[in-house]
Amino acid sequence: VYRSRELGNDNTWHPITTGITMHDTLKHFYKLYTSPNNADVMYMRDLATKWEPQRWFKTTNANNTDPNTVTWTLFPVPKKGGDDISVDSRNPNVLWIVHNNWRGDTAVLKFDGTSWHDLTYNLKDLHVYGLTSIVHDNLINPNGRIYAGGFRGVYYLDDGATQWTLMDGLPNVKINQLEIDYNSGKLRASTYGRGLWEAPLPNTQCNLPVVITGD
Repeated sequence: VYRSRELGNDNTWHPITTGITMHDTLKHFYKLYTSPNNADVMYMRDLATKWEPQRWFKTTNANNTDPNTVTWTLFPVPKKGGDDISVDSRNPNVLWIVHNNWRGDTAVLKFDGTSWHDLTYNLKDLHVYGLTSIVHDNLINPNGRIYAGGFRGVYYLDDGATQWTLMDGLPNVKINQLEIDYNSGKLRASTYGRGLWEAPLPNTQCNLPVVITGD
């Protein structure tokens, strides 16, 4: 992983992962996440190999002046891996993760900064598999809500609830990626074969009608 503090200008890119020992057959990382409210905190995942499981790492000093002093520690996650994470908008030590090994072992887990909690609940009863993306919103909706995308659309779970619900109005197809655009207040979903869709995020303090659009 390389970092530039000069807007990507020539000769301003420097590695910040020199302290991580790489697998012999692995020379690159796969996913990188930055905490929304603390750019010093980042999470990163490498690719698994036939002989080694994928690993997650965490740093709390990603913006040290000297890139050689950026330190990463292993961040153990349950169930051997994880396909996507969402870092809390208010607390960089809290996150949600989706796991799916394509054999039906679907799981949504929350790390509260100290321990892991299983939030899968009724997803298996709903035959929800192939989870690929997860986002959490507690800015537009102050009560908090998780959105998870998979092979059959987008499901949501309110913070503190125990029942996942299929989100109405979105296509019932594989979701490749979910993102929250806080400038527009919308959830955006890229799909397999049905283009890009968006839906306004519900605000519990506002009763305006919700209109979902797709392209």
